[in-house]
Amino acid sequence: MKKICRLMSVVLVLTCILTNSAFASIYDNSAQDLKTIGLFKGTETGFDLDRAPTRSEAAVMLVRLLGAEGTAQSQYTAGTIKHPFTDVPDWAAPHVAWLYQNKLANGISSTLFGANDTCNAQMYCTFVLRALGYSDAPGGDFTYADSLIFSEDEVGIYSSYLYFSDTFLRDHAVAISYEALSIDLKGTTTTLLEKLVSSGAVSQASAKPMLDKITAYHAYQDAYKAWAGIESLSTSATGSIEFTSQQYPEINTTVDFKDSTKIIISKDTDQMEKVSTQTEGGSSEITRTWIKDGYLYTTDGSKKAKTALNRSESWVQVCNATLIGNVQPFRLYMANSIVSSKTSAGTLFTVSLFDDYTITLLTQAGLDPKLYTNTALKNMELQILFGNDGSLSSVKISFVLDMTYTEDGSTIPMTCYFDKTETINATGNAVTITYPDFSGYVLE
Repeated sequence: MKKICRLMSVVLVLTCILTNSAFASIYDNSAQDLKTIGLFKGTETGFDLDRAPTRSEAAVMLVRLLGAEGTAQSQYTAGTIKHPFTDVPDWAAPHVAWLYQNKLANGISSTLFGANDTCNAQMYCTFVLRALGYSDAPGGDFTYADSLIFSEDEVGIYSSYLYFSDTFLRDHAVAISYEALSIDLKGTTTTLLEKLVSSGAVSQASAKPMLDKITAYHAYQDAYKAWAGIESLSTSATGSIEFTSQQYPEINTTVDFKDSTKIIISKDTDQMEKVSTQTEGGSSEITRTWIKDGYLYTTDGSKKAKTALNRSESWVQVCNATLIGNVQPFRLYMANSIVSSKTSAGTLFTVSLFDDYTITLLTQAGLDPKLYTNTALKNMELQILFGNDGSLSSVKISFVLDMTYTEDGSTIPMTCYFDKTETINATGNAVTITYPDFSGYVLE
């Protein structure tokens, strides 16, 4: 059971990361949606999401997001707009000319636009913020230097979890553009996509599936805000992980688990109590964990250990102790579909996330990526229930995880089927923790 428990711990750690809006992926589905509504056309070889965008490509996307592509092309053909740059390709000339004439983009010199130079995240977010009505002019809403912070904290089109490499790709530009369509224009309650539809730049028929998705997305965001400030939780969870391998059928097994967790977060300290039971083939193992006064205490069988934690470390431990602690407002580009439905128990949001997310977060999780290869997530679904009083009631997560595990020279391809449901039992002052005597715990 020890090997299976190690594998299970890998899946559980990855689950915490995955539900924390931390995805590394290829956003082909988002690109396809943008193509459907006429905002993304790709190249002769396809979407080319795995390379960096050029400044010319960013300029074209900005004009499309502004709903001005038709105007730019007709005005350029008529000769009423032009640009002074010698390096702009013909396909981008109307767009660059329109941006230049409307003082929305400048060149890198009086004669060069930098058309083939790569566009980085700061540059692209600056373009998209302008499309949303924000200004980076002197005395405006933001500066180029703080465009990523403003995009993430104030507007919500960017996430620091969006990519983990040093290269900003067309893939990431697609995700930012997709998210921007769901954002209200500055000072209004009209989303960018609604504006594009009302102006005729995007057809109502082609936009309807995405408009419906955005409506459900905003409803979830509003529901989330109602409970996001809760700092004390008592939860119970049940679930299972089924491991299967055609090549090594001897490892095929199902591990059932149940958790009971209490967390209390205050300005000065974090507190936690968690009891986890894992059962495989009639054999059970119980692990008890506490956090108190900057220490993590663990009882596993007869072993009693304690580990010093700084505040950042204890915060991570507490947040990852519950599935609910990691359910945050995901980005729109992560979701294949979002459906809101009324039930007798409240409002249920069912979220299907795009298939084939390749997980590149093993190192961040403290795991050796050499031991876990060919890792891919599929069929991930969240069911998030808010009660009739507006409070979060329960969260269910399920997914299929393919991976190859290496141990003692053996390479084992396997599939994990994961299912977990967690329910809130109490919040606020109703949550209390009674600690055992920690005098016998050995410092590690």
